[in-house]
Parts: sequence; structure tokens; C-alpha cells
Amino acid sequence: MLKEHDERAKLIAEQTLDLLGEVQREVEIPTADAPRIDLWLRRLHRPAALPGFLRLLDALFPEDAMIEVYSEAIRLASFHDSLHKQYAWRRHLLQKQRDQAPPPTAEPSSLRPPWLWLLSTGRPDTLFAEYSGLRPRPDLPAGIYDFGSGWRIGLVVISELPTGPAAIETLVLRLMGSPAVQRAALA
Repeated sequence: MLKEHDERAKLIAEQTLDLLGEVQREVEIPTADAPRIDLWLRRLHRPAALPGFLRLLDALFPEDAMIEVYSEAIRLASFHDSLHKQYAWRRHLLQKQRDQAPPPTAEPSSLRPPWLWLLSTGRPDTLFAEYSGLRPRPDLPAGIYDFGSGWRIGLVVISELPTGPAAIETLVLRLMGSPAVQRAALA
């Protein structure tokens, strides 16, 4: 059941985010243990007019981003694995940058890690308890959190997103939620 949810959520995200850029699925991070990113969004498109269902995604992903999808409240161990992926992917991107550029004359690149977005169907209370800096994003709807300056990590608690007819911006994300949240989104 969990794998089915993950696949459905990735498919929804992949097909929707394709309107904003190139989306690759199950991107392998070249390391000895070869972890995989659920979704890697290379932000290539900037549509002039955005349909309502795409506005929030446009705000969440203004630049390239890693997206990790969880079929239940994210656990600390899974969060730490995602951090590992974020920095392993950063190293990969940095190496790619070095391979494509002439030798640096100054200090090595200070390439920041890519944004990591965690999509959690439920509220990860252990994560909130462990990371006291995790706070709501005031510029975005309820259910969207930020780890604070410098982290480049966002958390979407799908079960906390606004619902109802006025919440068209959260529809795609709610379709990635638990079965009850999905039913409510489709109602």
C-alpha cells in the first residue's frame, strides 16, 4: 500500500511539475550506496500565466529542487537519509560543474545545496520536537514549513493544507495525501 501511494504521488508530482520544468524520476546519486532522489526538478519553464493549481507549486519551486515524498509522517531516520541525499547530490552537481568549466583561478565553488522539499502525508511530531527552528512559512498556506535560514529545506504537511473550493492552489499536493485527504480533495 505504501509503495502504491508513493508511486501515485510521484506520478502526480511528475506530471504536474512538468509544466514548470524537466522532471526526472528516481534519479540515482552516484555514490557507493547509490541512494535515489524521489524527484529532481530542473526549473526550466516560467509560464507567464499560471493556472490556479500551479501557483503554489511555482512558489514552492522557484529554482531547481529535490522532492522526497512520504506516505506517512516522515520519521527522523528518513529525514536524515534525505539530508544525506541532498548533500550527496550537491557534491555530484559540484563535480559536474567542475568537469564542464575551466580550472578555477580562485577558491572552489561555493555551490549551495539544492532545495530539498519533503512532502509528508501526516504531521511529523518527532521532527518538530527535534528541530525547534522548524516554523510555518508566513508567505504560504498553512501546512508549509521552513527549517530556517541556510538549511534550504522545506516541509509540506499535506494533511494540514487548506481545503475547500478556494484552495485550488493546494489541490495537487492534497492529491498526494492519505486516502482520506485524497477523497476530500476530489469531493
